[in-house]
Amino acid sequence: SALPIEIVGTLGNLITASKGRQNSTDQLHTATAAGRASANIGSALLSAALPGERPSEVGSGNLTITSRRLSSRGLASGLQSLSTGAAVNLSSSLNFSTSNVDLVTTFSTDPTFPGNTSAGIYSIDIRLAGSTNSESVSNLSNPISFVIPAPEEVNSCVYWNSTLQKYANDGLRFIGRTTTATGDPAILCETTHLTDFSGEVQINVNTISAEDINAKSFSITNPVMAICLGIFMLYIV
Repeated sequence: SALPIEIVGTLGNLITASKGRQNSTDQLHTATAAGRASANIGSALLSAALPGERPSEVGSGNLTITSRRLSSRGLASGLQSLSTGAAVNLSSSLNFSTSNVDLVTTFSTDPTFPGNTSAGIYSIDIRLAGSTNSESVSNLSNPISFVIPAPEEVNSCVYWNSTLQKYANDGLRFIGRTTTATGDPAILCETTHLTDFSGEVQINVNTISAEDINAKSFSITNPVMAICLGIFMLYIV
């Protein structure tokens, strides 16, 4: 329907508007809040769904929501976005008291944080069918695996720890580079808990190595150094 698309477009615009205007913590909070609202939309799209039906997906701008109702006996089938290629396979360790479970994923592309190249934020939300509350998932003996589309330079998986207010990787493992079902570059990760995930690589800016500095560079025979010295002598005379 038009209503979810309009809302998704607004959420996507909110994330885009945060780029370059806030620090990285505020940007992530914006993206996380949008992810929570998006999960509610994804859950609402499943109100009349039957277990095992094809996924529902809605996207606008830089935000895509994918949802599917699963039988608690068929959680291993997971969920894949047809448009972004982001995918999740659930764990055999998951055990729910109801017969049907709603799985909702959101993917907001490239919320660029200062000093980092990011794969975007991927959220995985599990709810009992028809519920508005997310199920708490932690300390799984068999991890959940997921794939996030990511540029070639991304080589790690992280999540935002809202308690510590920083990126962390406990309970999270970077498996390696891979591709999505559509052949796009991606990263494969495993996690024993659920939250908002991202991939990133730290980019050093304005670094200088020892090889960049040598005595010859400061020699009077260096024309640039000779000019600088001449200007300095004129200044002090």
